[in-house]
Amino acid sequence: MGIPQSGIIVPLVTPFDSRYEVDLDGLQANVESLLATGVTGLLCLATTGEAQSLNLAERKAVVDATLEAARDRLPVIVGVGHTDIRETYELAEYAARRGAVGLFAITPYFYRYTPEQHAAYFQKLSSRTELPVMAYNSTYTGTPLTPDLIERLVDSSAIAALKEGNQLQVGEVARRVGGRIGVFCARDVYLLETLAAGGHGSIAFAANVLPEAMVEIVRAWQAGAVDKARALQQAMNPLINQLVAFTYPSAIKAATEIVGRAAGPTREPIPALDAQARRSLEATIAAVRGELERIAAGAAGVS
Repeated sequence: MGIPQSGIIVPLVTPFDSRYEVDLDGLQANVESLLATGVTGLLCLATTGEAQSLNLAERKAVVDATLEAARDRLPVIVGVGHTDIRETYELAEYAARRGAVGLFAITPYFYRYTPEQHAAYFQKLSSRTELPVMAYNSTYTGTPLTPDLIERLVDSSAIAALKEGNQLQVGEVARRVGGRIGVFCARDVYLLETLAAGGHGSIAFAANVLPEAMVEIVRAWQAGAVDKARALQQAMNPLINQLVAFTYPSAIKAATEIVGRAAGPTREPIPALDAQARRSLEATIAAVRGELERIAAGAAGVS
């Protein structure tokens, strides 16, 4: 298995217990629950997984737990981006030894870099690992990778897939390199738009909550059922928007817990949702589920 080139890849939440310690048993139960949902891959230690709040030993433990639970039944990608490049390289080497299919690397953050320096980062990372790299052209870092730079990175085999945070250039990126690498959207509300522009799927945070619905959007589009895909996307959007309306990823963890998967609190300084926000999220999940059931029953007039 390599990095999936289409479909829904789940950026896993990292569950914590009441003492804010990593809940590895909960993480493995979450992985098990996702295996039969139709998602094409799992991504641990992304932003959704609070990787920046974990020390290196904890990140290695998350890698081990995820790979052990997946047991080659789904490909596992490991997020390795860090402000300390030594830790990036060490975790990349560890992921390769433990059996990951690829690496996920955000464009360097916190300090300011030129677009050329961002591109050089991916060139150097890819030269130091045997695993393919998925680049994350992130809004957290100003989405510095232009279509020209992305095409150059693909030409040199520095990246094998892309999570595109700049939705304005998804169509152009897909036109240039979509036949050679998987192009995934970074915000789930753009999944159908990305598919229509020639992209291939989403690194879908909402798949921690309702994975089957996200998968069905892709399947409906691929089957030519455009009206159904649109109805599903529009049904999911109220939840997707609410999941990013609070300090990330507090709402995603709360929603993951509401649907019965392990999540626990976010680590400080990320605040937990208050009781009122959680009740609102519960109501949104219930309403979205009801709409999805109506679409499945054919009540929305879709094909």
